[in-house]
Amino acid sequence: RQQQIELREETKRVRQDALTQIDAIHMNHKLQVEALQQNERETRSIFAAERGRLENDCTKLREQLLQAAAEVSREREHAEHRIREEKDRLQKLQEEAAGELLRIKADMQQQVARILLDAKA
Repeated sequence: RQQQIELREETKRVRQDALTQIDAIHMNHKLQVEALQQNERETRSIFAAERGRLENDCTKLREQLLQAAAEVSREREHAEHRIREEKDRLQKLQEEAAGELLRIKADMQQQVARILLDAKA
């Protein structure tokens, strides 16, 4: 009879220890799940912030690229304008030089004609 009582007591203690261990395991598991969830939230927050920063950087780079393209376009137009002006200036100089040559030729022809008239006289 005493042995049965002791056996029941021992069974109760073992059962209570097992329940305590199960509760401890359950609590540990719950804490691990909470830690993982917190880690996931922090990771998502970090990724969201990094994504926002990268999108902002891309936007700035896109704007800089558009500005650079506009600057190149303006410089090209300016260079083309200067080239047209220089072509026009060279064309005018060519025309002036051709006119000067015609005047010199006419002067020389007149001088030759005078010399020939003076020689006949």
